[in-house]
Amino acid sequence: MNQASGNIYTDDGIRIHWKTVGQGPLLICSNGVGVGTFFWKYICAQYAQKYQILMWDYRGHGESDRDSNHVLQDISIRRHAQDLEIIYHTLFPQKPSVTLLGHSMGCQVALEFHRRNPSIVHALVLILGAAGQSLETFADSPYSKHVFHLIHRIMRRIGTKTNYVTRFLLRSRLAWPFTQKMALVDPYYTSREDFAPYLSHIASMDILVFLAAAWECQLHNAWNSLDSIQIPTLIIAAEDDPFFPVSVMKKLHTSIKNSEFLILSGGSHAAIIEQPETINYRLDRFFAERLGDVEPLPQKTK
Repeated sequence: MNQASGNIYTDDGIRIHWKTVGQGPLLICSNGVGVGTFFWKYICAQYAQKYQILMWDYRGHGESDRDSNHVLQDISIRRHAQDLEIIYHTLFPQKPSVTLLGHSMGCQVALEFHRRNPSIVHALVLILGAAGQSLETFADSPYSKHVFHLIHRIMRRIGTKTNYVTRFLLRSRLAWPFTQKMALVDPYYTSREDFAPYLSHIASMDILVFLAAAWECQLHNAWNSLDSIQIPTLIIAAEDDPFFPVSVMKKLHTSIKNSEFLILSGGSHAAIIEQPETINYRLDRFFAERLGDVEPLPQKTK
């Protein structure tokens, strides 16, 4: 399997880390906020033998620059899309067409990239995300954005001292049981091994950067551009996702003409690692029927 990795520097001097696996038509995967490339492990296992898969870390995340000042540094959705443009044009000067896969915030990054580069993108796969204003319907509550904004302001006032507390809690033995108890993951389908990298990654981040990035998901809004999307689009929702309820995902589906829609029964916001067989099976169908890949691949199981 072909593998490569490296770094590029953006026009404002930030180092962005990327890696590729496989060879063939190009798939680009964009992460959720606070997530690294590890959440794409089952996508890579399934498709690296037939596609070239590009993964990357946002500024302030993963192996990219962690020195991003959450007040002075631009970590908007638009900026992430610009960073992806730089990666794309640097690594692929021949400008191949691309299928964009986004998870959570990555859906907004994918939609923003498509809005800026419609001729490059020939398909979208939007997994457990929205088109903007992402805190409006968290937990199906109209008060979510106000509560988050208050928490964000308080944490900014306290400053980086909050990192000591959050890191202690996320690295404690209570973190995984708490995650299960609060139904942030499906306790029957999510393995601790698959979810541990997420807790570890969040613990390594500046929590103020994490909160600022999450607030940028609220500030971004691409809902009014969805009716112009003409390319094949697959939308995947999860029945028990508190971050992006099925009602939000259905709105996304009805707003994008001729899009396809899948609801994962019992899935949480971590469904991408909970139900990889179901997701990959549906991706096989989508690739075969809409993109012309007529030979479904043997399924890789967890």
